[in-house]
Amino acid sequence: ENGEYKEIKKYEEEEEIKYEIKKKEEKKEEKKKQIPANVLSKVFEYFTQKELVKIIGKVNKTWYQISREGRLWKTIEMNEFKVVKSIPDYIQLIEDIWKLDVREEDERRRDAPMKYRIKMERKRKRSPIKKIEFPYDFKCAEEHAIDQYIQYYDKIKYLCQEVETIKFPVLYDTKRSITDKIIKKLGEFKKLKHLSLSTHHKVTRRGLETLTPKLQTLELNYCQIEANDILRLLKDAPMLKALTVRGGTCIFKEDHIRRIKSINLKHVDIAVHADVSEKALEGLINASEGLETLHVTQWAKVTTAAIKHILAELPHLKRLSITGNRNTSKLDDLSVTSTSLKELSLMNFKSLKRMMVAAPIKRLQLEHIEEIQVDFALNTQNTLEHISTKWCSFEKPFQLKGNIKQLEYFDCTGLQEMVIDLPGLKSMDMILCDTQTLEIDAPLLLSTKIEGCRQLKQLQMATPNLQHLQLFQLITREFPILETLDIETHEIDSLSFQRCVHLSKLMIRSRSLVALNVSECKRLAQMSLACPELAKLAMSAPHLNFNAPFVHHLVTHCPNLTQLSLANMNSMQDDHFSQLCQALPQLQALIVKNCNALVKPHLEVPNLKGCHFLGCNTLQHLSFSRNPCQKLVLQANPQLHPSTLTQLTSDLFPELKYLELNALSIQQGIVVLTQLDTLKVAHCPFIQQLQIHSLTIHKLLLDSNPLLASINPVRQTELMELELINCVALEPHFFSNNLFQRLRVFIAEQSSFIHPQQLCLQSAHLTRVELRQLGHVQHIMFPNTTLLTEISLHQLDLQVSQLSQLVPQRQLQPWKMAMSNCPYITSLTCCPQHGNLVALSIMEMKHLRQLMLSGSLKLLDIRSCPELMHTHGTTVSSALDVIAYIEQCPILTNVTLQGFKSISFIHCLALSHHMVNQLAYTSTLKQLVLKSCPNIQTLSILQPHVVQIVLDKLFHLTQLVGHPGLRVYLSQCPNLSNKN
Repeated sequence: ENGEYKEIKKYEEEEEIKYEIKKKEEKKEEKKKQIPANVLSKVFEYFTQKELVKIIGKVNKTWYQISREGRLWKTIEMNEFKVVKSIPDYIQLIEDIWKLDVREEDERRRDAPMKYRIKMERKRKRSPIKKIEFPYDFKCAEEHAIDQYIQYYDKIKYLCQEVETIKFPVLYDTKRSITDKIIKKLGEFKKLKHLSLSTHHKVTRRGLETLTPKLQTLELNYCQIEANDILRLLKDAPMLKALTVRGGTCIFKEDHIRRIKSINLKHVDIAVHADVSEKALEGLINASEGLETLHVTQWAKVTTAAIKHILAELPHLKRLSITGNRNTSKLDDLSVTSTSLKELSLMNFKSLKRMMVAAPIKRLQLEHIEEIQVDFALNTQNTLEHISTKWCSFEKPFQLKGNIKQLEYFDCTGLQEMVIDLPGLKSMDMILCDTQTLEIDAPLLLSTKIEGCRQLKQLQMATPNLQHLQLFQLITREFPILETLDIETHEIDSLSFQRCVHLSKLMIRSRSLVALNVSECKRLAQMSLACPELAKLAMSAPHLNFNAPFVHHLVTHCPNLTQLSLANMNSMQDDHFSQLCQALPQLQALIVKNCNALVKPHLEVPNLKGCHFLGCNTLQHLSFSRNPCQKLVLQANPQLHPSTLTQLTSDLFPELKYLELNALSIQQGIVVLTQLDTLKVAHCPFIQQLQIHSLTIHKLLLDSNPLLASINPVRQTELMELELINCVALEPHFFSNNLFQRLRVFIAEQSSFIHPQQLCLQSAHLTRVELRQLGHVQHIMFPNTTLLTEISLHQLDLQVSQLSQLVPQRQLQPWKMAMSNCPYITSLTCCPQHGNLVALSIMEMKHLRQLMLSGSLKLLDIRSCPELMHTHGTTVSSALDVIAYIEQCPILTNVTLQGFKSISFIHCLALSHHMVNQLAYTSTLKQLVLKSCPNIQTLSILQPHVVQIVLDKLFHLTQLVGHPGLRVYLSQCPNLSNKN
């Protein structure tokens, strides 16, 4: 015995050792599968900062540490976190981000293991923020805001000690412009290098003088600063490398440009006076020989000689942009030969007759040029990569050659016949052009967008690597007139031409295409497909000749079709349709719609799963072979003979689960399907008897069958869902007690067969009940129900005052209730003994006067109750959003709502400010919405737990008192002034 015990113990120890070794190996394998930290850091750049805080940082410790990388937080996206409208909001945001424990990026720390990395981070903590960009609605011009800025400045300076860039974007309200006080305070940021201001007209030269000595970039857009002030700033700006002055009153005249002395600028973007001559511009050129970027706007007297002079005198120039005057500026015989120029932009010219580009330009942009003539030789060095033409008029399309990678045409004319043969082209956009014929031969093209070209009739694309095609997908009033489309692509997996309603000829060659939709191409007469991987095809072609050659072509070149939709195929005969079905062995879903040439087709598909015949007016009989079909729908086939239904047996359809007979002219239906799960019979006006032989039917849906009287036999004990809509002739014996034994869903509407006064549903499994327009029903009972989750009662003559009369007290599941148009209900009471009611919706209860609620409600919705006077509700729900919404209750005078976090009153005419002030004392209330309540004159919201109020169309409101942290949204309150 001792020997056996020792062996067992030894065996157990060995098993434990093996288990530990196995566990260690699994951990090692998991570590190998983990994504490296540097890869995660790169991936996290594509997330917003809000997602980094609320999602990424909560996955695990590793993701938390990487999500706090300093380079992910160099620019603070204020609007991602909260609405920043004032200096205190901005300070609070910076402090919140500081508490996130963001660390500075360090290459040594990044390469170190995680445990050593954390130790290194604890030693040193500095702010990683490099750029501050204020939101558009930043209220920084108010007097108290400036004082607050100065008051909080020390904290800003501490939290943003590494800031290099500050940007104040465009203001919609110019009254909020910052002033020189704030600009002077910004001068105390030691590492500030870049400053951008837009539409801040209160900033002057005196404020900027404190910053310019250390600035490297200064951008002033639509600011009220004169050219003389800019010249004075340049004298004291030794570090300034880039100057941008756009819009506003700053326009450089000849004397201003001639006064420019030696400066060290590399980027200049200015607006010049219309009368500035070529000689005057020499002062700027001589003063900045190292200039790399030059943007000159509003230059009306620009000439070809002036541009040549600029290119010759600036050897380091890389980007040149000149904007002229569309009425007067002309360029003749322009030759670009600069060896350093990379980008050239010409805008607002009346004509451009000839242009020779011999420079290594990579990007060419032409905008608002009325006449561009034929001679347009481009880039003998083959370095041009990007061409953009917008609002240009060509006499003839110019021939493009070279290594162009990106091509853009926007609202250009004169491009009727376009031939694009560019072997290196990767992206092409053609929008709102007058092109009629377009031929593209680009083997490397990846993306193409063609929109708004109303005159385009013929399109041919030889683009084998095309991955994205947007062709007339934008919804406009007019449909394109495209008639011929020829596409070759082997990377796109789906194509849709729904808006190409005039398409008559389609040719597609693709080894990757999986889905094709031409269901709206009603004029399609010729179609050629070479798509061996095509699995889904939807087509509607009344003019297409659906004959034997077409069937052979479709089966040969698209043998892998699994889903096929045929609509409006007027030439599709029975034999051709049967031949197509037999030749597609992988077909699983078939839809036939409005094919009026079918009479007696035979359907033989070995792998068919679903079949739908709709609107075939000439269809008389369907014959089937044995198939594994699981869903069959016969809808709106008026001449279909009842003999088709006799074939629906378990021998031919052993796996059929769903059968729908809709809008048929049959008088009797016999269904012998042992595995049938769902049967729907709808809109059959002549059907009188329905015989069902099924052992497992769970759902029976009857809709608008006015003559249907008997259903025999039905295994009622198996029914789980029953829907009866407008079935007034059913015999009463159908509704036996066995019908509701296992019923889970019961829906009834306009059915007079039910007991005239009382309805008793005894199913213990019932979860959903919906009753509509049963005006004779006065009492409803659910005696055995404990699992109800939803009750909907509409247009009933119910006479109840407590929900206990509907739902038993032992109700277990959280449930919802909706009531409307029950005129005999005058009061309604709900208490915790009625179960866990979580949502209550009451609408159009004309005589409801009193509502008493208590429990764990999450949603209370009351609308259009004209006689409702008293509403008392208490909820103990701990959900994040507990909402009460009351609308159009004109005489509501007594309201008590406790436990709700958001309360809304809309069109409550009798609601007084005394009731609203009392509701504000509820400790859980956070948001209050008042709209169109004319009886409210004064409001006092002094409770700090109320965070936000929304006031709309309160025309008699004259005074509002709130605590300092209250957020108020006002709209159409004319009598409420700032003082009140």
